[in-house]
Amino acid sequence: MENNEPTLEIIINNKKPITLIDLTNSLSSFNNQYLRFLDDHEIPYDETKKTLFVKELKSGSAIIELGTTICYALPLFEQFNTLYEFSKNIRAISEYLLGMNNEKPNLTKKDIVEISNFYDATASDPGSSIIVQVKGDHNDVQIHYTGVESAAIQNGARKELDKLNDMKNSVLKKQLLVFFQARFNDLNAGTKAVIENVTTKPLKVIFENKDMQNAMMSNHEGFSKPWQKLAYIVDVEVQTIEGFPKVYKIINYYENEIIDPEEI
Repeated sequence: MENNEPTLEIIINNKKPITLIDLTNSLSSFNNQYLRFLDDHEIPYDETKKTLFVKELKSGSAIIELGTTICYALPLFEQFNTLYEFSKNIRAISEYLLGMNNEKPNLTKKDIVEISNFYDATASDPGSSIIVQVKGDHNDVQIHYTGVESAAIQNGARKELDKLNDMKNSVLKKQLLVFFQARFNDLNAGTKAVIENVTTKPLKVIFENKDMQNAMMSNHEGFSKPWQKLAYIVDVEVQTIEGFPKVYKIINYYENEIIDPEEI
């Protein structure tokens, strides 16, 4: 690799031997997350070069270098920024799973599993540490966790997966719902709402029956605001795909508990 070519380096300092399966799981999951990041941000890459390059192995540690040669048609500074933003994204997810950040990232079930797997190489070794740094014109360390913290991240990932399993097609009572967008048609296509207790992402809304839909989606006595600007207390069935919430089915709403959000 060229000396001035940006790289992303993973350094694993271990006290105990790393099993081959743990190291493989760690690097494979990291690679998958990187490729997903490129796809999400529509960054072109060469399918024939999407791999992690092992630069050096030392006694008691492993140094693994991910080259940006998988990207093409990008100036070097943009390649550096891509690696920088990707490593920031991994750090943000890790901090959330550690409980250091309350802002929940937009994660799929596969993301949670892969982030957890990334820490396989250090989670079982309390004396170990893992460092991720971007190298270019200057070095920028984005991740530095001990083996104890790695295990805590995996524990946080398990809790997130448990939440998703508990939520699968479950009925949640008395949830605060606000409409994100509304469509005035018989099919109710495009109507979305937010229940922050579930996710901050707006999800499609369907109703138990047409009468309930008409009752909610009409102006309410005592409020000067239109119905779509109000907040509602509802019983909702959270419908999922692969454990992740995708649709809210409103099965009941409390007509005497409608709220003006500005008065909360």
